[in-house]
Amino acid sequence: MHALAPEDIVELGAGSATKTRRLLEARNGLRQSIRYVPIDIDEVTIQATATRLLADYPFLHVRALVGDFERHLQHVPASVGRRLVLFLGSTIGNLDPLPAAGCSPRCAPSSVPAIASSSASISSRT
Repeated sequence: MHALAPEDIVELGAGSATKTRRLLEARNGLRQSIRYVPIDIDEVTIQATATRLLADYPFLHVRALVGDFERHLQHVPASVGRRLVLFLGSTIGNLDPLPAAGCSPRCAPSSVPAIASSSASISSRT
């Protein structure tokens, strides 16, 4: 994580961001500002996740997106620098083979186009 030095992390199917915390801890004390964009379909979970992460990581800016990453990637804010896209959970196993195969190209920087904030910002898409 330290060597990658992303300024932007987008996580598909973020849930409680348990695995993401490990990545944030792997920054080994690096305190540069970083924006985290978790995407999940459960608004309650994503709100709780954003609140906990902001309390635990003062260098983090959260711009959460409530929605389906198969349909709402266009709502991901434009990158503020080096971007790391995460798909850490078992969510991909829930997809049909065709959507699972097509997800990767849609996550490319040119296809995943608002603004960093100092607190959690939750956007809901249906």
